[in-house]
Amino acid sequence: MKDDRIHRAISVDGTQIVGSIDGHGPAIVLVPGGPADGPTSFRFLVPELMRDFTCHSMSPRGRGASAGHPDRSIERLVDDVVAYVDSLDGPVTLFGHSSGGVLALEAAARCDAVAALVLYEPAVFDGLDETESARLVQSVATARRAVEEGAWARAAEVFFRELALGNEEELEGLEAAGMYQFWAYNIPGLLQEIDTSGLPGLTAPDIPERVPVPALVLYGTRTAPFYEHVARSLVDRFADGRLAPVEGAGHLGPQYHASAVAERVRSLAPVPA
Repeated sequence: MKDDRIHRAISVDGTQIVGSIDGHGPAIVLVPGGPADGPTSFRFLVPELMRDFTCHSMSPRGRGASAGHPDRSIERLVDDVVAYVDSLDGPVTLFGHSSGGVLALEAAARCDAVAALVLYEPAVFDGLDETESARLVQSVATARRAVEEGAWARAAEVFFRELALGNEEELEGLEAAGMYQFWAYNIPGLLQEIDTSGLPGLTAPDIPERVPVPALVLYGTRTAPFYEHVARSLVDRFADGRLAPVEGAGHLGPQYHASAVAERVRSLAPVPA
């Protein structure tokens, strides 16, 4: 059963960051990617974790119940995660999905309270070749045109199909659940973030080397080759990095293969006896 608890933190520039709380046990902070808010993005993963963890489904600025702010640069988004983690008592496991994985990775390099890091297909777009970069730029332009025409749900579909690279099963699930319409409201803000900071990427090339805690990098076996490549390229850069596939999952594994993802989380952050 879902709880009604919430937690509030104040980011460095005064923006209020809000997370929903479910379960009991060691804290795990869940950071969503793309246009998603925390509670909706992790609505299937939280029930799998809340028996063993206190789950904090946080939303960075401009998403969910968190306040908006004109500054939506990656630096401020990372500040949001850092502020949320630092506002909690005791060590936490930090989980990030997609572009939220980039935010979680950056935050883990700065937060002493992070005891373990889990990244599901972090959307690190650094080092793309010219062809792939051009394709992504075109996809962003297509989403922007859809927003300008008032077709915000169409822009959300472009995002999940051409930028997030969801597989067909995942895309059909999003459409059937009405998620394009639900998350469409956040697409203009997401485009603003891309305008400000570019596609998701690290603010410094040595960020993974600065993470002193165990880091688990997950990828789905039915994902786009790009995400598996990122996961494999990233894992060896951590002081204690571990790589694990999630069988049958695509980029939206935390939604559509929540039980398997939760099992992987427990393997890195076991619950004390």
